[in-house]
Amino acid sequence: GVDRVPLYVAACAEADPYRRAALERAGVRFIGTETYEGDIALPELLEDLAALGMASVLVEGGAKVAKAFLAEGLVDRIVLFQGQEPIGRSGIVSPIDANHIPAGFRKLRDMRFGEDSYAEWIRDI
Repeated sequence: GVDRVPLYVAACAEADPYRRAALERAGVRFIGTETYEGDIALPELLEDLAALGMASVLVEGGAKVAKAFLAEGLVDRIVLFQGQEPIGRSGIVSPIDANHIPAGFRKLRDMRFGEDSYAEWIRDI
C-alpha cells in the first residue's frame, strides 16, 4: 500500500534477472549501480541515494559490507550488539569490535539488555 516505506536494493547489471524480477513483483525498487573491482562502487551508490532524497542509510549486509563502508570512510555511526555466546565456527567475524573502533570515533552510549550489550560510537566532525 501507499503507507509502506519503499525498499531499495542496489544491484549491478550482472544481477540475476530472475531474482530481480521476483523482488520487483514484491514491490522492491532497484538502484542500478556501478562496480569497482567486482563490488558495488559505494561512493557512487551513496550519491544515487542522496539524489533520491535519502540523508541516512542503515547498512545491514554482514561483515564484508560493513568492512567495505568502513574502508571507504563512509561511516558516521557505529552500533555494535554483542551476545555472550559466539555464533559458532562457521560464523562470520565482525570487521570491528568494541576494542578496535577506528580512530576518529567517540563513544556515545552503551547499554546492557540481560546478557547482551549495545554500544554506539559517532564520528568526530
